Amino acid sequence: MKVNKNILKKFFLLITLFILSSTNQVKVEELDSKIDYKLSEEFVIKENNLIKLGKYQEAILELEKKLVLQPENPVVLTLLGKSYDKLNKKNKSLEYLTKAITVDRNYPKAYNTLALIKGKENKFQETINLLDAAIKLDDNYAEAFSNRGVAKGALNKNIEAINDFTKAIEINPFLSDAYINRGITYELLGNTFSACEDWETAASLGRKEPEKWFKKQCKNSLENKLSKQIKLTETLRKKNVDLINKFSKEKKEDLSTINKQNLFIEKSSNKLLKLEEKLDSLLNSKKEENFSSQENNLKLKESNTSSQNVNNFSKPSNILAEPSNIASNNSNIITDIKSQSQSNKINKIVIFTSFLILFIIIAYLYLRYIRKLKFSQSIQKKRLNLLTSNVDSLNRKLEQITNNKISRK
Repeated sequence: MKVNKNILKKFFLLITLFILSSTNQVKVEELDSKIDYKLSEEFVIKENNLIKLGKYQEAILELEKKLVLQPENPVVLTLLGKSYDKLNKKNKSLEYLTKAITVDRNYPKAYNTLALIKGKENKFQETINLLDAAIKLDDNYAEAFSNRGVAKGALNKNIEAINDFTKAIEINPFLSDAYINRGITYELLGNTFSACEDWETAASLGRKEPEKWFKKQCKNSLENKLSKQIKLTETLRKKNVDLINKFSKEKKEDLSTINKQNLFIEKSSNKLLKLEEKLDSLLNSKKEENFSSQENNLKLKESNTSSQNVNNFSKPSNILAEPSNIASNNSNIITDIKSQSQSNKINKIVIFTSFLILFIIIAYLYLRYIRKLKFSQSIQKKRLNLLTSNVDSLNRKLEQITNNKISRK
């Protein structure tokens, strides 16, 4: 029996088209999983508030009006399913929730609401499967983690349940249901210490049931007192470690600043020494110049006196001109002496001012850094001593409590 080639070709074409269409659908679903449903939820914010207030019939009337406008809105369908569930109309609730999932398979709250209904029917595995789907779509869905923890606890998977409650608390630290249910699970495992902690947190968030449990089982228990003492010691130890780290950090920073300042002082002192050397060299050169000028003046005087003596013998008419030459030489000597004394004074003033500036810099650095460092070190030492004394006293109290507990047993 021969097979027609055209039929085979058509068959293979149909198969390839089917594969391509299926891959495209998968890609669309992957993209749709990243849809932001904020606008859809804002569209029904009034109806959601009515459900929170327990006005389910009013919410249904308003939601049905919105459903006429948007018949394939998964948020509207989910809220209708939730409202009918609260009015114990199970069939209607399941109808709307299944429709919400078929219309849009990427809305996580539809799975969570349907999971709660399945949980009431004690179908815990189905509940877990639905919540797994919700968490897969939104891994920051705290309520889904908390509800899955309840379902796992019902199946005696207590450690997995605690992990789910802890994850829910990490995502939303104000989710009181997660604290309550984790506390119950801890109590089932015999860990009343952790249970009391969770119930106390839930009570602080405004829940009344855990407040009653805490007062009844935890308030006056020895374990609770011990836990508080342990918490105090841990916080004090952490503070002590932080202070020691801070102190060592500040010490290193202060040492580095002191080293920098020392380097600066050394550089400035070296500069001053160089300036002093320059001044000394200038003074010595000035002295040499003055000395040479004095020698020249003396030589001129001697030559003038000798010439005067010769002129006295040879030319008596020049006697009247001699006093003027002597006076001019005397005035030159006096000006040289004055200029020398002025330069000496200027040099002394420069040296004095440079030493004064150096002294001011050193005094400022001492007051700014070294004194401040000593003062901060003394304060930190006092704080450390106080903390260590507090920790020692708390440890003694803990030892006394444990000894009393052992003696009672």
